[in-house]
Amino acid sequence: MQDLEPASSGLKTPLDLKAIDFLVGQVLESRYRIDEEVGRGGMGVVYRGTDLTLSRPIAIKTILHNQSDDEALNRFIFEAKTLAQIENPRLVPVYAVGQDEGYHYIVMKFLEGETLADRLKREGAQSPDFTRDLIQQVCEALHALHSKNLIHRDIKPANLMISPEGSITVMDLGIVKRVGEDNPSISGIAIGTPRYMPPEAVDNKPLDPRADLYSLGVIAYQMLVGATPFNGPTPMSILYQQAHELPARVRDKANQVPKNLDFAVDIALQKLPEKRFQSAQEMSEAFQAHTEFIEPGHKPLRLIAFILIAGLLGVLMSKSDIFKWQQTTNSANSTLGKNAPVKKLDTDNKNNKTASKAEHQQSASQLEQKTNKNTKVTKQAISKPTLKPTPKPKLSNSVKVWLRSQPRNAKIYLGKKYIGKTPHKYSKERGETKVFTLKLQGFKDQRLVVKDSDAKAQLKSVFGGF
Repeated sequence: MQDLEPASSGLKTPLDLKAIDFLVGQVLESRYRIDEEVGRGGMGVVYRGTDLTLSRPIAIKTILHNQSDDEALNRFIFEAKTLAQIENPRLVPVYAVGQDEGYHYIVMKFLEGETLADRLKREGAQSPDFTRDLIQQVCEALHALHSKNLIHRDIKPANLMISPEGSITVMDLGIVKRVGEDNPSISGIAIGTPRYMPPEAVDNKPLDPRADLYSLGVIAYQMLVGATPFNGPTPMSILYQQAHELPARVRDKANQVPKNLDFAVDIALQKLPEKRFQSAQEMSEAFQAHTEFIEPGHKPLRLIAFILIAGLLGVLMSKSDIFKWQQTTNSANSTLGKNAPVKKLDTDNKNNKTASKAEHQQSASQLEQKTNKNTKVTKQAISKPTLKPTPKPKLSNSVKVWLRSQPRNAKIYLGKKYIGKTPHKYSKERGETKVFTLKLQGFKDQRLVVKDSDAKAQLKSVFGGF
């Protein structure tokens, strides 16, 4: 179930490992039988066991009280209380906490599957899609912890369990601390795993939830590149790099990784906490496939293209209006020229040199009417240039909505037809109401009523709260 890393060389282990080998086969409190050891390390030993009352497999994490120091025991008890108080599908459910013949233990749900450490060791670099999904699921667990003012402080691949269905569970809260508490250490060395430790932990500065987001950023980097950003022959050399050196960009190591994913990892790995994501929810949103990032001092390319196209169309339309105005003006001037009065000399008949006064008044009146009419036409042509009406775009009658659930990866059914797994984008007719059914092993079926907006369902465990 769990891949516990061995205690670092030279550090005092709080547990006498040989002293607990005889526990296999014993029954704690006449109920929890210890069947086999599945992992051990400096903080404790984990066994696979059986709950004889409910006939179900369990995990038992134990620490020997008379062989441990008070600090290790306090951390162990704090882990038990923390897990028992927080109910979240991304954290290991706690069934019981107890003590038997000097042994303190936690009874938890036994998780089937493999750790991310095992998968990375077997396969190496992972796909961008799987990386996005894992990071978002771990962010759910971290949000649950951070909302209780708690920090995990040891987020690493060995503490992330992957179920056969692809669900992620965060394990090993043995060094969880409250925000504002001093950073505990052993022999003056900060607790944690050097390759995933944030710079502020190396310098023994106060930690806050953004420390966990840095560690998760290291995991994302490792999943995409196949190696952690900092490695070295000794823990101290790695810690120095964490505190003082900048990692290579993801796309410099793996150019097939999408740009927005590379940018999200870069933000998570910033040395200064204030330059990282400020919450697990913010980090989760940044790792979605459709997220777009704008580098400081740069405008998005789509906005620039829109401005350029709009400006070009404006210039073309302006030139078209000026050309039409010139045509209209020239036409009007031509009309005026043709109707302008022309003086004629009657050379043939000298006796009719002067027209009658009535004839002159009638000619002048007709000329004035024609001039006013032509002038009015010219003004109308200038003030109201002819423009072609812009056709209205046809409105699509379809709409796309996001179907989401908490936890993720629930199967979606429309009637008996399988649609996909959450989160899922679904296309439907505008105004049409759809009723989906969400199914996830270990949770009650949930109806999801969708119209024209995104919808999300909170699934309930069939076991209730622990």
